[in-house]
Amino acid sequence: MTIKQMTGENIYHAFLSGANEVIKQKKELNRINVFPVPDGDTGSNLAYTMYTIVQQSKAQKTVKKTMESIAEAALNGARGNSGIIFAQYVNGLYMEMDEGDDISIEGFTLSANKAVDYAYKSISNPVEGTMITVIKDWAAYLRESFRD
Repeated sequence: MTIKQMTGENIYHAFLSGANEVIKQKKELNRINVFPVPDGDTGSNLAYTMYTIVQQSKAQKTVKKTMESIAEAALNGARGNSGIIFAQYVNGLYMEMDEGDDISIEGFTLSANKAVDYAYKSISNPVEGTMITVIKDWAAYLRESFRD
């Protein structure tokens, strides 16, 4: 079965699933955190941000309201550069989504790509090869994979 529409509940559970995986992989993310500086805290910062999403966000009746809840939680829990960048990206997803009970995969893909700018604008000197590139590449993957 191919999903063509996502509801607020689908989006909520997808984000919680991803957040829990990041939390589980915190040590590995800290280990591979060597660029641009080997401070080894990306995993800890992202895990804290994700934990706040898990604890504070709620599924709502619409996709837009659900993303608002997730974005608020991410912004509340944003820690370190990686947390701030991710929170701003999620906030961009929320800001770029149309109102409506659900969203098509194409609509989500469009929002995900537009939200990349929010992540880039969240830092004064974006450095490629960091989390910002992962976000940009993921959005590009969606664009290539889910075109009409």
